[in-house]
Amino acid sequence: MFEPLLTATSDIMTTNHENYNVKTKNKLSVISAEVDNDDNDNDNDALSKLSKLSKLSKLSKLTTSPHQLPNPAHTWCVPFNTPHPKIRVSRPPALEVVPLLPLAYRVGKYVYGEHRKGRDPIFDLNGIGLQPPIPRSYAGVPCGGIGGGAIGRGVTGEFRRWSLTPGRYRHKIVHADQFSVRVGGLSTVLSAEPQASIPPSLANWTWGSSPSIKLSERSTYYSLFPRSWSVYSDPTNCSSGVTVVQRQVSPVLPHNYTESSLPVAVFEFTLLNESEEDKEVSVLFTFKNDDGFDEKDASFGTGVERADATVIETENCKGCEMRSVRTRKVSYNCNNNNDNNCNTESEGDGTCGLFCCMQCNATATPPPEPETISEKLTFAIAAKTDAATTATSSTTTTTFDSTSSSQTNELWRNFTHRGELHSPDHSPPENTATTDAGAVCRKVVVKGKSSATVTFSLSWDSPAAIWGSGKRLPRRHSTFFKETPAKGEQRLVASALCEIGLRKYGEWEEKIADWQKEYLEDEKLPKWFKHQLFNELYFLVDGGSVWTDSTDGVVNVKSGGVGVEDVEIDNDCGNGGRLTIAQTAQHALRKMSAAESLSHTSQGSSQTIGQFFYLEGHEYIMYNTSDVHFYASFALVANFPQLEMSVQRDYARSVGKSDGENRRLLAGGERRERKVEGALVHDLGSPSEEPVTKYNSYNFQDVSRWKDLGSKFVLMVYRR
Repeated sequence: MFEPLLTATSDIMTTNHENYNVKTKNKLSVISAEVDNDDNDNDNDALSKLSKLSKLSKLSKLTTSPHQLPNPAHTWCVPFNTPHPKIRVSRPPALEVVPLLPLAYRVGKYVYGEHRKGRDPIFDLNGIGLQPPIPRSYAGVPCGGIGGGAIGRGVTGEFRRWSLTPGRYRHKIVHADQFSVRVGGLSTVLSAEPQASIPPSLANWTWGSSPSIKLSERSTYYSLFPRSWSVYSDPTNCSSGVTVVQRQVSPVLPHNYTESSLPVAVFEFTLLNESEEDKEVSVLFTFKNDDGFDEKDASFGTGVERADATVIETENCKGCEMRSVRTRKVSYNCNNNNDNNCNTESEGDGTCGLFCCMQCNATATPPPEPETISEKLTFAIAAKTDAATTATSSTTTTTFDSTSSSQTNELWRNFTHRGELHSPDHSPPENTATTDAGAVCRKVVVKGKSSATVTFSLSWDSPAAIWGSGKRLPRRHSTFFKETPAKGEQRLVASALCEIGLRKYGEWEEKIADWQKEYLEDEKLPKWFKHQLFNELYFLVDGGSVWTDSTDGVVNVKSGGVGVEDVEIDNDCGNGGRLTIAQTAQHALRKMSAAESLSHTSQGSSQTIGQFFYLEGHEYIMYNTSDVHFYASFALVANFPQLEMSVQRDYARSVGKSDGENRRLLAGGERRERKVEGALVHDLGSPSEEPVTKYNSYNFQDVSRWKDLGSKFVLMVYRR
């Protein structure tokens, strides 16, 4: 009955594709060009720091290359010592609270009922007052591509927000995850974290917040998504004449549907020596095998088994890999909020069990215990190396236990005294203790009045998105790699992603610069609008986005995993027929090249492009809410139109489906069917349940009666 709707949706979206970009540019060109004069005043200090660097005759190329410094006027600029405003929590007056008590009771019962089952409710509310997360002004540009999970960094460089599990945000600073620099025999951690928050095992490192360093007084952060820059003037506070510019790059490439899915970030350090003397500079990258495991994980009975960190090496890079397996219980339950969903009027106990959703009734057989599932996660870090160690450069790696003061002290002592983790001519001593972290150090000599670069990469591989029902869907990036390693063979995806990042980030930056150039050079657009136009796209990465190789919630079954024939693999690997890290990377690049050409002609077909999910907000845990996506979809239409078409196809499929689950609504307490046939969905579901299979996780009102959803769907399809 509803097949013509899918056909019409495809035709309309195809017709309007070319017209959209022209219309968008015309609209932007007529936006007021009035610029607040305060912009110039606020940027003066930041501009002077970079303009001083650009005046070095030998370094002038740094301000003209798309790989290097941006025009600070086009970025969001934050000095490290900027005080963050205090957020006051507002509460309603007492007279307004009384009528809300029944509503608060229903919401509280639902929220705590979900928590007892080890699930996240659709509202991220906590405490007796049902308090949502308090926003802070620390967030910078996140790391990673689209849909493979994201790692959020703060403006002062800390790794602090983790969204590697669908629907879960872990707000936790992992203090062992740091970049450090050594200049002139002195070393410091490039972090402004207060001394009081540093764990005892890392207290002997010299932190940027120490009284002798005061790093925040000479450091500034700049963001222009998907890149950011951190400028550290004289980071060790020893009048060295050395300035360090760290640039972070993630592969968010408009109209690219393969490399944009890669969970990898690259960090290039430009070491600027303004003095006449040659300077020996070392940069250290340390990373712990921890994705922000917090108290909520512990309360949900989640466990983590971490393997010892291992050293990796290819012709192009050296680094470390860290593997873990997270175990958690899934309790997919037809009762979305305790007694809300049974098809009878009996209140029941809300335990309908795994995968039984529409089968419950008053006489149902008690279900088995919730199922325990495991999800794998691998981190990798690496440094780009020269063809061979020379007198002016070296790369060393090691593994260590970040909770052991003796091991962390030894690592820092080696780094400070020699600028290396061990002699580059010898292998690192075998570490027989448990190691939960890796370190890679790059040492170079920077000639006077010159510059040098040091490049690192960070990647992570969580190959499957696992819903609350236990269903696994392969993430988009994982389909480009060898899916099932041979017996006894480790999955090399994370290490290969580091290799790919170090090979390709120059090309990524050229594409990013070309994309942004048209808007940044448009004098009709105000400065504040230019950086917000790009920086607000962060939500494509850090919005809990998941990009799967599936159609209508079912894994795509086809050769190559992405609608293309698998490329031939040279089995003469010289390693017992197994692929090396470099060969795994090369194989993936060939596979992505073949898939990319098909993606642009897919017309949003999920068989080729997959499915894209993102949350309404960090505190609203629902995928692709249609009323909000109506406003946010401009970003996908302009930059990833095939993903937008895939989302619209998912909406179109939902119209002809129904879900007779009878649930109690939170707003008024009445019961309504979850989804009625002929109505557009409010959302595609919650990661705590099973998206696409269970629509309309929003249980506050009867969304099947909302009048705006259908008309918004028509307008979204038309403007596409």
